Amino acid sequence: MGYKYLASPYTDPDYGVMYKRFVDICRVAGHLIGKGHHLFVPIAMSHPLQEIGGAPHTWDFWQSFDTMMLEKADELWVVKLEGWDTSVGVLAEIEIAKKAKLPIKYVDQHTGEIYDQAE
Repeated sequence: MGYKYLASPYTDPDYGVMYKRFVDICRVAGHLIGKGHHLFVPIAMSHPLQEIGGAPHTWDFWQSFDTMMLEKADELWVVKLEGWDTSVGVLAEIEIAKKAKLPIKYVDQHTGEIYDQAE
């Protein structure tokens, strides 16, 4: 049994926006895990490592690790948090998934519904 890679926007010049995104993705991921989905949630892992361990917040830093994890996933799930469609990291993850021929689905941040299209 594999896992879904749960992509979401994170980096922003305003720390309050980044923290809200971290909390929002944890809420969505908790809901999905509670329904029995197996997920890799990069922001849930990287945010504490950045805040406590001093790791960088940038896509440039996390790109190789996230690419490795995404290429091993069964699917890419993109959570439609505000800014998902302009996020450098999310857009790169979508391209990586396309190259790896992974299915891409979209998750509504409020309902947890999963869609085949960005709608």
